[in-house]
Amino acid sequence: MVAISVSAAPANRQPSPSLLSLGDDGRQGNAFSVRPEISADGQVVAFISMASNLVTDARPGLNIYVRDVGLETTRLAYRDAGAIGAVDTDPTISGNGKVVALASTVGIGFHTSARQIVLVEGDERDVVSRNDDGDVSTGQSVTPSLSFNGRRVAFVAVAENLAPGCSERFSAIYLRDRATGTTRCLSVGKDGQPADGASLQPVISADGMFVAFRSAATNLVAGDTNGVDDVFVYSVGEATLRRVSVGADGAQAEGESSDPSISGDGTNIAFLSRAGNLDRRAMNGEYAVFVRDLSNSTTRLASVSSKGKAAETFSGQPRISADGRYVAFLSPSSVLAGKRSNGKRQIYRHDLSTGDTILVSRGHDALPGNGNSFQPAISANGQMMAFRSAASNLVKEDTNLTDDVFHITLPVSDR
Repeated sequence: MVAISVSAAPANRQPSPSLLSLGDDGRQGNAFSVRPEISADGQVVAFISMASNLVTDARPGLNIYVRDVGLETTRLAYRDAGAIGAVDTDPTISGNGKVVALASTVGIGFHTSARQIVLVEGDERDVVSRNDDGDVSTGQSVTPSLSFNGRRVAFVAVAENLAPGCSERFSAIYLRDRATGTTRCLSVGKDGQPADGASLQPVISADGMFVAFRSAATNLVAGDTNGVDDVFVYSVGEATLRRVSVGADGAQAEGESSDPSISGDGTNIAFLSRAGNLDRRAMNGEYAVFVRDLSNSTTRLASVSSKGKAAETFSGQPRISADGRYVAFLSPSSVLAGKRSNGKRQIYRHDLSTGDTILVSRGHDALPGNGNSFQPAISANGQMMAFRSAASNLVKEDTNLTDDVFHITLPVSDR
């Protein structure tokens, strides 16, 4: 395998990414790496990999790793996951970079086919998909999201025993407070009855006070009559729900909305929608990226070029920086890539303050990535990002012919 070395880019041009899914010796992974999650300072990245050569004690199959960008070290996130037959998915990392959460079939004191939410902090292990009495969830628990310090954990579960207000009929959103040892159901109908549809994709704000999620339920808020999935946000302090996927005038979205991403203080929420009535520029029926500012009740289109022109095709996987300024997303749009477009899915970062949109999946040859890129993750100030890509031209000597995880440091503006 070829070791990768990356030199700094000249100051007068945008830097290109560096390969992150490496072993301590700089060796490229011998199989695919995906699903990066990044700490607030951009220095710690968790990811999933099938590679067997990143560390010496990995079990066969998928493992979850943590890469320290500054120290250039790679380690297993969860050594108990070395058990044969374990299934580990959905890694995420706290903003402070100290806590890793994942869904696993191997935990403390149980071994079950139902995945549970496991937190790893140093040498400590904690199963958090429990009720107030400490009983583990009776069903699957997946897709955790952590507050900055890892105290609060939002997750999805299909269970009958975790908290009042939810039932096992549909997947529901739960919030576990590790400090108080309590679990509450967030996706509860406005009348206190269980939600009448599935709820998914929870994301928690850095301060742990807001949780956004996607739901097909029609009884979470009054006036939900559009018959499609919407994005909602739960206020932990007020114990209230409000719908996020609405226009500036409060009108409900005319198309499906999903994939929320929340700023550190919970005031700005990025999401996908096919609705044509949220912004007049997005009327092609394709998924577009929007940002809802809850403090001033505005909804704006973010999947646009630096000239403000909307992507002519779909965009996806939005991620907003904790400071609420930058939105990362993917799109194969030729409007965004311009004359350099090659039809591949690229990663972009849009600046909500200046309107600038830059190509992130940019090769060492200054051309867009020659393979599809996915799953952007963004640091708190939007300067550092990680993403997955099949492109072979992002760094020199990328020879493993599979998806890798990349890291990049981008310019930020003080405007």
